[in-house]
Amino acid sequence: MTSSQAAEVALAGLPDEEKAASAVYVTAGVVNPEEDLFAGRDRVAVEVPGYLVFVDLEPRASWGHPCVYLLVHADESVTRLQARFPPSRADLRLVSRGAGVEDWMLLTERAISGSG
Repeated sequence: MTSSQAAEVALAGLPDEEKAASAVYVTAGVVNPEEDLFAGRDRVAVEVPGYLVFVDLEPRASWGHPCVYLLVHADESVTRLQARFPPSRADLRLVSRGAGVEDWMLLTERAISGSG
């Protein structure tokens, strides 16, 4: 599975209202259980390797708002985790954004590195 395929699996499982309002990102590589993955100061438990698809549910808001981590595994199963901060990974790339999501609302490398 590639990161693009993982993004497709995740997007297919998102409710339409989440897709319409969100900015969605995917990691370039697989996230493994031994890696440190943080949402702000909270460690995110990765039990099975997979691609991380990050869904910013409120791209207009400052951080500390609801967002979703989708871990897409090789068998195309998806683990959904609720969070309040973006992941501490700079290898995220944008794969989808709702019609009202403007450029200034998107994550930057600075925003990601400042979340950890």
